[in-house]
Amino acid sequence: MKKALVIGIDEYPSDPLPNCEHDAREFASVLQMAEYGFAASDVCILLNGDATIPRITAELTALSAATELALIYFAGHGQTTDIGTFLVTPDGTADNEGVEIRRIAKITERRLAHVESVLIMLDCCHAGAATIACRPPGDLFEQRAIETLGSPLGDG
Repeated sequence: MKKALVIGIDEYPSDPLPNCEHDAREFASVLQMAEYGFAASDVCILLNGDATIPRITAELTALSAATELALIYFAGHGQTTDIGTFLVTPDGTADNEGVEIRRIAKITERRLAHVESVLIMLDCCHAGAATIACRPPGDLFEQRAIETLGSPLGDG
């Protein structure tokens, strides 16, 4: 089973963005095309004011129902501070800008460990800082991916 969480935020209190909501809607509709295999009920779309810290956290946890693929897409502001790197939400504050990348990594490691593949797509500033929260090279996930990519034709 495939599950997706698609987030698009244009409406920030102090620095609105154009097109993030549009991009999220379009991305969700593409996922639901027959060739990608996501049922409409398996794609959660959070836009603008619905994309709060507690709601995003709850929906990340809900992705644990996936078995084949859990996909997370975020379009909005990203922010790096001395505390960490955040996906900024409209309910964020100066001390807690939104959902911290390390929290997403922990949820992925603990609650989505059984999922065959987890794909996180970040369309925001400071997305490159998210690589520090990724699984370390050489772990079981990477070895499995390399074995799959390197397997000769006809083996599977």
